[in-house]
Amino acid sequence: MKNKSESTKVDMTSYFRMVKSEERFLLHQTEEIFSLDAPQRRNGRLLDVVPCENCPDSDLMEDSKNRDINKVLAILPSKQHEVVCNYFGIGTDVVLPLEGISLLLGINIDQVKKLKRKAIERLKSSSQAMDILRCYL
Repeated sequence: MKNKSESTKVDMTSYFRMVKSEERFLLHQTEEIFSLDAPQRRNGRLLDVVPCENCPDSDLMEDSKNRDINKVLAILPSKQHEVVCNYFGIGTDVVLPLEGISLLLGINIDQVKKLKRKAIERLKSSSQAMDILRCYL
């Protein structure tokens, strides 16, 4: 008969579909940590390391991250906003190269490069943007 600890380990590793190396790592960690949300030695949480496809927190975090990115991008003038979103694939299904963005906006590639550079400079120098995004760094 399995004791409660062995049963819990098996249930947990099968639930998260872990390979043996991940299982060994987790089981070693559980000797010292009793909560998935407790801080680890490397300034993280075990919950951040263990994959979970159906965790409600991951959807909430993704929504929060997208809202924060949109807040930051709202700082940019519309052309810069369009260039950054298309170049990095933010809010689109396709990442466009500079040539594609120039065709889309009807401007030459040098203007696209200038808009991209100015947008990135503006975002880097914005204390508001840095305050919003600090938690993701």
